Amino acid sequence: MGYSETVPRVYLGLGSNLGDRAGNLLDGLAALSEVGHVGACSSVYESEPWGDTDQPPFLNLCCALDTDLAPLDLLDQAQRAEQRLGRVPSRRWGPRTLDIDLLVLPGTVFDHPRLRIPHPFLARRAFVLVPLAEIAPDLRVTGLHTADDPAVRGDGSRGTASPFRATGVTVRALRDDLLSRGTTTSSVQWVAPPPALYDRPPGAAGTSDSSDSSAGPAGRS
Repeated sequence: MGYSETVPRVYLGLGSNLGDRAGNLLDGLAALSEVGHVGACSSVYESEPWGDTDQPPFLNLCCALDTDLAPLDLLDQAQRAEQRLGRVPSRRWGPRTLDIDLLVLPGTVFDHPRLRIPHPFLARRAFVLVPLAEIAPDLRVTGLHTADDPAVRGDGSRGTASPFRATGVTVRALRDDLLSRGTTTSSVQWVAPPPALYDRPPGAAGTSDSSDSSAGPAGRS
């Protein structure tokens, strides 16, 4: 994908573990609604911190956004929203008032020094996969790497693409695989239904994604 091409739909993850966590998520959704249409929005989940565990737990959700912005422009807007809510430079994976991650562009791989989509840690983060599977369980993610890819480990280098890099794998399958391992990083607890102002049923914004009945209260983990 070209760096200047616009994206009709992108899936994002929002998280907060400082201040009014729920309010920060709402403010993040409001900021995204200024640059596009917020479609399906997941329930709110609480999770233990990932990567850097010496900090408070997070509230997380995922949403779909239809926008005319190119990926790097959307990244700029997301970072401005984070800064408006008081996020300051900190240690990697440290606490923050608001974090907005671009997760998946359906059917697309975007690779730039500032931004990689799909998110390189997507397959290892239950706090992303659980809410994302709630709104887009059948979304097929292409361009993923294997779990032992240095990019996934976080040292900045690339690595060997996984066998399903081209054909893709569904969000539901990624979630189920991660949760089946039963690690502490898979601990994600349902907290609240989708924020009312931004609750959109899957399909309301032109998506063909189907909902996942296992992602609601009965599927909490």
